[in-house]
Amino acid sequence: NYSLELLGEAKIAEKPTRIINFKSRYPGNPTQKLWIGEKYFVILKSEKYNADGKIIYTSYFTDINIFPKFTRDDLTLPPFPEQDQRSTYSPPLKLTKKKAREKLDFPILTPKYVPQGYIFDGIFLFHPQDGKHIHLRYTNGLNSISLFERKKAVFDLQGFKSMTLRKESLGKKAIHYKVKDNLDSKILIWDIRDLTLTLISDLTLDQLELIMQSIN
Repeated sequence: NYSLELLGEAKIAEKPTRIINFKSRYPGNPTQKLWIGEKYFVILKSEKYNADGKIIYTSYFTDINIFPKFTRDDLTLPPFPEQDQRSTYSPPLKLTKKKAREKLDFPILTPKYVPQGYIFDGIFLFHPQDGKHIHLRYTNGLNSISLFERKKAVFDLQGFKSMTLRKESLGKKAIHYKVKDNLDSKILIWDIRDLTLTLISDLTLDQLELIMQSIN
């Protein structure tokens, strides 16, 4: 899904590095650059670009000691805080589609289209207090596509109030959906009959709309 190309050399934290670019074989995917130390192959700098080509983060060393000396106290972990026994959180369960269907009281909708290079990575079941959710995940190795499904919900979270309402034609029907464009991902939310679907990924909007249309 990605080809590697050598862009040149540079010094990071006074260490010589080779600059490696992860170039997507398919358009509309995020990319990444790594500055890798020549001697010990440590990643000394990293840049990630979103599907629109905008840089979303940079991390780098200003100083590094490859072989530091540690004392026993440095390696002693502090005690873990006591867990709140009242917590109702339970981690998601990874299931097969058959097992997930047995545990749900609504149908699982799967996209007929995913961008080239992505494979199905699994289905996860959540048990929050407001009902069961499922998460279908696809990946190309560097990026992922997440599709969340649940019984129809009303979103009143502060982070979703700024979402843009859009309409997409699908034959004689129109899909009304909400879009939130973050720097590192895009979120689409829409309803199908009695279900609410949420699609999240760092893909171009037209690719996400194709996925959405293939589900409807």
